[in-house]
Amino acid sequence: MKFNCLREEFLSCVSIAQKAIGIRNVDSVLEGVHIETTQEGLKIKCTNLDIQIETLLPATVAEEGACLIPGRLLYELLKRLPGKEMTFILNEKSATLLSDDAKTSIQILDEEAFPNLPQSGDGPSFSIAQNTFKDLIRKTAYAAATDETKPILTGILIELKKEYLNMVGLDGYRLAINKANIDFNNQEYNVVVPAKTINDIAKILDDEDEPVNIVFTKNQIFLENKKTRIIARLLEGEYLKYEQILPKEYKTRVKVDVIKLKQAIELASLMAREGGTNLVKLSIADDRIEITSNAETGNVYEKVPCYIEGSAIDIAFNARYILDAIKNIDDATVYMDFNTNVSPCLIRPVDGNLFVSLILPVRIVG
Repeated sequence: MKFNCLREEFLSCVSIAQKAIGIRNVDSVLEGVHIETTQEGLKIKCTNLDIQIETLLPATVAEEGACLIPGRLLYELLKRLPGKEMTFILNEKSATLLSDDAKTSIQILDEEAFPNLPQSGDGPSFSIAQNTFKDLIRKTAYAAATDETKPILTGILIELKKEYLNMVGLDGYRLAINKANIDFNNQEYNVVVPAKTINDIAKILDDEDEPVNIVFTKNQIFLENKKTRIIARLLEGEYLKYEQILPKEYKTRVKVDVIKLKQAIELASLMAREGGTNLVKLSIADDRIEITSNAETGNVYEKVPCYIEGSAIDIAFNARYILDAIKNIDDATVYMDFNTNVSPCLIRPVDGNLFVSLILPVRIVG
């Protein structure tokens, strides 16, 4: 096996593929980058058995073949090799990389032991702009659970309807829902994708309108754009009936500027962390929100103008939870709907209904 390519392009492809390499692998084969010659150039792929990422590298192939190379070492070498162009030569037990006056050799792994996830999907399929899919992920994945108490909540629910796609994240303390219009000509279909997988997908997709093609099977999700293909396992189990959590009415509604609210809560959160509770209190009355936080080392007070419909209310939240929701809103103003100081707060843009966030408050003692 022998080929020539641009070093930066090789580095970029390895960087994409190795997002599928796990942090702690018992089998060294799962730490490898698989390189194989094809008619289009080279196919570079990695897997941890839960996700497999393949990407294409333009190259001039002199000798065909395939090999498996330790991924992180290859990546670090490619970052540091000089020169724009490089030559890769596969020997019996090692691979040689030549670039300008530099030469380095890497011991190869057992290529035949590399596991391949199933390569075809025959379930429901649709296409969506890559930047739209990334935006859906950004606005929901933060709300997924990070512990394994309820494994299904460590995933992101994707609901396919005839005219739109719904993406949902939920961890028991907060909920995020985002919607995008799509053309889906199948029956309604639901899957749950691990949040780590969905975040890796977001890092790989481009910030452009070019579509990504997505196929679901019973156990897997397949995504493919011009140069990259991702195959990942789905989570098994039934997701929570999140619609039942959403309040149907409110006693207090606040209309507030997103940037002013975000800046005030960011300031208050600094002292909240010092206090060890990460708690910020919102006192809503007289067309303003008074935001406070306290610690032994000091306190923060700030007020944000707003429009209030309904009765006054005092309520407290985990600062990180409310900040995560606000930071992922692109609109200039939002509604915050309340009922009591122990019931959920619903946050949504003033214009449109594509995004909804729900946060449980923290009970105020005294």
